Amino acid sequence: MRANAVEGGFRKGCRLVVAGCLLQLFSVALAAQSTTDWVNKYWDASWIDMPGKSGREYGVYHFRKTFQLDTPPDSFVVRVSADSRYRLFVNGNLVGAGPAQGTPQNWFYDTYDIARFLRRGGNTIAAQVWNYGEGGPWVQMSVHTAFVLQGGSEREKIVNTDAGWKVSEDKAYSILPIDPVKVPEFIIVTPGDSIDANKYPWGWEQPGYDDSGWRNAVAFVKGAPYATGTDLWWQLVPREVPYLVEDTVRFMGLKRVRAMGDPRDPVYYTKAAANLLRGEGVVSIPAHAHVRLLFDKGTETTSFPELITGGGKNAVLTLSYAEALKDRQRVKGNRDSLEGKELYGVADKFVADGGDRRLFRPLWFRSFRFLELDIVTGDQPLTICDLYAKYNHVSRPQTASFETSDPLFNRILQTAWRTQDLCTKDYLLTDAYYEQLQYIGDNRIQALILNSMGYDRALVKNMIRQYFMSRTSEGLTQSRYPCAVPQVIPTYSLLWISMVHDYWKYYKDDAFIRQMLSGVHTILDWYESKWEPATGLLGKTEYFNFVDWTREWAWDNFKAIGGVPAGVEQGGSSITTMQWIYALDDAADLFDHYGKKQEAAGYRKKASVLRQNVWDKCWDKKRQLLADTPDKTVFSQHANIFGVLSNTIPSALQASVLRRINKDTSLIQCSLYFRFYLGQAFIKAGLSEEYLDLMDPWKVMLADGLTTFAEVPGNAARSDCHPWSCSPLYEYYSTVCGIRPAAPGFSKISIRPAMGPLKWIKATMIQGGQPLQLDLRKRGNSGIEGSVLLPEGIEAEFIWKGQKVVLHKGGNAIRL
Repeated sequence: MRANAVEGGFRKGCRLVVAGCLLQLFSVALAAQSTTDWVNKYWDASWIDMPGKSGREYGVYHFRKTFQLDTPPDSFVVRVSADSRYRLFVNGNLVGAGPAQGTPQNWFYDTYDIARFLRRGGNTIAAQVWNYGEGGPWVQMSVHTAFVLQGGSEREKIVNTDAGWKVSEDKAYSILPIDPVKVPEFIIVTPGDSIDANKYPWGWEQPGYDDSGWRNAVAFVKGAPYATGTDLWWQLVPREVPYLVEDTVRFMGLKRVRAMGDPRDPVYYTKAAANLLRGEGVVSIPAHAHVRLLFDKGTETTSFPELITGGGKNAVLTLSYAEALKDRQRVKGNRDSLEGKELYGVADKFVADGGDRRLFRPLWFRSFRFLELDIVTGDQPLTICDLYAKYNHVSRPQTASFETSDPLFNRILQTAWRTQDLCTKDYLLTDAYYEQLQYIGDNRIQALILNSMGYDRALVKNMIRQYFMSRTSEGLTQSRYPCAVPQVIPTYSLLWISMVHDYWKYYKDDAFIRQMLSGVHTILDWYESKWEPATGLLGKTEYFNFVDWTREWAWDNFKAIGGVPAGVEQGGSSITTMQWIYALDDAADLFDHYGKKQEAAGYRKKASVLRQNVWDKCWDKKRQLLADTPDKTVFSQHANIFGVLSNTIPSALQASVLRRINKDTSLIQCSLYFRFYLGQAFIKAGLSEEYLDLMDPWKVMLADGLTTFAEVPGNAARSDCHPWSCSPLYEYYSTVCGIRPAAPGFSKISIRPAMGPLKWIKATMIQGGQPLQLDLRKRGNSGIEGSVLLPEGIEAEFIWKGQKVVLHKGGNAIRL
């Protein structure tokens, strides 16, 4: 099973017709060399904006600059950024979009070589820039709506943004608020776009467009790199994460037709839509009709829908998006079952102007499996010329793969990978539909998957650094970042320490990790200040001490904050105390490795004291379990999972405790998210061969028709695409295949397969751009045979039932 089968292959250089012009969708984005130091000195270019605007309200703007060239250049490098977002065009060709999600303290700029789009004579650079203002998504931090473009050398400064650029506000755009009746759940993403094509300046990005009625831009502050100058508007830093590419993805089919005012048989729509969705035909809507078409993509996606229309002046087209349909009680049920269900979701609106081949595309991607197109025509018939989506994502590791003898487990792996990939943009989304933020708890699992699948490590490094820079004056990280609304989850700060530890195990990046140690230190200092000597456990800890979503830790109109276990608010939580121990152990490894022996010894000593305190206060001899608090009235899987992971429960008891809690339904049960830690505990306790017995919740989700994995199991799921539920994909590589780092920087590994009931396994894992391949099958009752392809620069040993084989670079035959 190839891992790149999620959304189809990337077709390099694909083109499409937009408003009568050809747009080149992808360009080569370069970190180009330059003799000018744009990282440490003020830019020559200024940030520019629209005259007469505060810069904080909603608005969509177009900027243009026309200039002359005597000869086409071999290279023409520009650096570009905007607040909040931009799309950049050169002579009508789409060059790129951005910037990557950042913060005012680290505002990213992109670098492009646009030479291939330039020509002798007149040339036009144009940019669409927008800001949702107060109605924007929480993930988007903003200072002031503005645009900046800097040429890379003296020759290229001709295009620098200044007051010579032209600007116009696009009055076609307005916000379409998310309807709280249709979407009553907590949702903080980009609102819908409402676009009136009658007001849209078609061709604005093309050379020769008449911009004489546009105003001159206002140049108000020079571009400034990180930590430069007195007034820190946007501290510009070069983009670190990969640029996004786009694939064209098609819908699987038309699932429902409701046609009013159209005398034709609905079968017409079924047949016409089949051709439309293949890109081979059109759908015609008569005048004065109301038609509603429900399309199913077949699997969830995070894509830009693109709708091309012709004619139909003043027709109103509403596109609504949902991960799943719901019945009248707003229950999702089986996602493949449509009977008695409707689509309730985020929507966009497009008013046609009667022109030919008009393209609608929202400003931000939409998350959906189902798309409903509601069409109300006026006096003219309308033609739907095409409907598809553009899936934007980072370049994927084309050679990563996974396959086993169990078709159902293969589906679990493929679904987990689809979930992860849909949420890997230029930052790591922790859900696709409702929040689209980075959260530490989710990101740790995502990062481990990316490490195994060979994605560019810059995604993980950038995310770790962003949390490092999010720290409050007390030393804790924010739990989600970038985010316009701060939130602090102290337990997530502890998991950030473990995320740094994970990164240290997979990548050699000493300078970066050393920089992170100060953040590790401030977090642990905060926890030390919350220790209660009288009980020996953590005392009362402020903020939102989330551990897991469970039925017993439910929200109660803010009388009780959900996800928080007993003992946190009053003090004496064994769970959060053991999470502290877990982080202390990881911190001790890091500080010891980097020569900070005294700090490491202090962390180990503190962890040892806390272990004994939790054991003495919370171990229930009768139940042979750790309780959540010293009064021993509440018991959860969580306490005993972290009892194993923190070594609070002695090694000799760990396996029996885990087997017991996995069957005891009277305990507070862990969610899909926390089952990652359940799996980790099984492995630590020597139960790796039993890991695949934990797959029942994922099998249930597949039986319910999900094509991605949900936030929580069953009909209680708000989000149907939640990467914190994707841990089986990481565990396939690390547990089933048994590939685990045995030394920092992945310089030494052990391969200890735990195949459970599987007869054979195959995997390709990418490390340092090189494939590490396994092809193994069981032999007889207790043997194994196959091959291992080991990349250069990695020491490895293969371990099977106590037997060890030292592996060498290249192919290795295995027969034990």
